[in-house]
Amino acid sequence: MMSCRYSYGPGQEAQALLDPECVPMIVAAKTASIIDDLRKHGIGHPTSEQIAYEYNPDVYSHSDGGHREYKTIYGDLKIAMSKALHHDQKKEYYPNDPNVLTNSEHVHNVISWLRRYE
Repeated sequence: MMSCRYSYGPGQEAQALLDPECVPMIVAAKTASIIDDLRKHGIGHPTSEQIAYEYNPDVYSHSDGGHREYKTIYGDLKIAMSKALHHDQKKEYYPNDPNVLTNSEHVHNVISWLRRYE
C-alpha cells in the first residue's frame, strides 16, 4: 500500500493533493467522513450508491400534487428557473429517499463506469 512520500503540514494541502501517492489516503479519509455524516443523518448502513451520491449531490425535489418530484438539475440558470416555478424546491443532500438515487445522473454515471470494470 502506498502512502504519501512526504509529510505535508499546514499550508501545504495543495501540494498533498497534487501528489499521486496521497490520493488513496485522501479518498479514504473523505469516504470515512461521508459515512460518518450519512450515519448522523439516519443512514446507518450506507450503500455504495449512497456514498457515491455524497461526492456530488445533484438531485433537487419539489412538491407536485401532493407528492415530491425528484430530478437532476445542473447549471445555476436552470436551477434558478426551476426554483422560480417551484417555490418549495430544495437540493437533496442526503439520499434518504430511494427516488434521490434513482434520479441522480452522478450515481448512474458512477455505476456505469464500475460495470465496465467488473
